[in-house]
Amino acid sequence: EIGTGDWSSDVCSSDLIFPLVEDMLGRYEEILEKIEQKANKESAVIRIMVPNTFVSISHSLFFEYIKFFPKHKIRVITPVNTEEFRKGSADIVAVTGNVTLPDTVLIPRGRMIFVPVATPSFIEKYGLLNHPDRLAEVPVGHTFGGDKFSHTPFDSVFKQGKRCRLHLRQQIEWSSPNLLFESVLAGECASPGMPLFYCIEALRTGKLVPILDGWHRASQFNYLACHSSRWNVPYIRTFMNWFAERFAAKEDRKSTRLNSSHPSRSR
Repeated sequence: EIGTGDWSSDVCSSDLIFPLVEDMLGRYEEILEKIEQKANKESAVIRIMVPNTFVSISHSLFFEYIKFFPKHKIRVITPVNTEEFRKGSADIVAVTGNVTLPDTVLIPRGRMIFVPVATPSFIEKYGLLNHPDRLAEVPVGHTFGGDKFSHTPFDSVFKQGKRCRLHLRQQIEWSSPNLLFESVLAGECASPGMPLFYCIEALRTGKLVPILDGWHRASQFNYLACHSSRWNVPYIRTFMNWFAERFAAKEDRKSTRLNSSHPSRSR
């Protein structure tokens, strides 16, 4: 036990002391959280970190939720930075793909469906893009694959169980999905995998059209991640469960509407 015996021995090495100190600090934070909840049960701040692509779906959900809990405050942080999330800058983070965040609780929020797209003017300029090999001949834009805690690998496309590796030459990588979307919409490049909910309105209005004749980027699971310690907070847990369910349902409705307006579109 610490406090007895020879203090110069290995018992008091930093490897043994640090875990004890971390555990004490963790319990201290939990006690403070309980005191905060007792002092003001109806008031709370929910800090959620989301990507810029969330704008088309999530903003209405935030306002919908706040109608049920008018004394709660939602603080939306963009873009996603899992390193900052781990440091405590947010309670919840929206992540996609292979998630390896330690000490977190994950809740599924549907699947990310990707659609290869371009503008009609781009196709008119470069010709029909009906196979992934054609992407080596045209300007292509896409986003980074994520980070070490939330990675969405993207080097291949699929069709009816077949896989085709991408060979891109004229490629531009964007850290911002907004910039990528604007570049594609301006007819400057094609996207081999644009998130469906981000481009769905442009597809419905004909500003963008699907390319690659059914070849597509594999879909990825979406999650909400929360620090394990914050999961014990009732209003955080309530918000996460509600938001994940509503987000998945809303995204599914958008996808269904698109399929009904494009019955021949292949995923």
